[in-house]
Amino acid sequence: MRVLASLAGGRKTMSTYLAMVLQFYGRPGDELLHVLVPAPFESHPEFFYPPRKPRLLTTQDGRTLSTAQARVELASVGHGARARPRCPGRCG
Repeated sequence: MRVLASLAGGRKTMSTYLAMVLQFYGRPGDELLHVLVPAPFESHPEFFYPPRKPRLLTTQDGRTLSTAQARVELASVGHGARARPRCPGRCG
């Protein structure tokens, strides 16, 4: 079984814990992922995902954005130096 873990959403502390857990217990096929959206959409209070039917959104500075322009990207973060190989028998 392969584990796909997402850093998107939630609290920063929990994302840090998740990354640390994967460093110690992650196996070669496991992956740490993050969801990225363009800056104008990232903090817009009415945008959560691109809807099937595009909508127009107004930014705080009065610009108009079409949700048709939003691209959601799933990025592989990896999990850096894995500690599991260094602690056989103690890390699962």
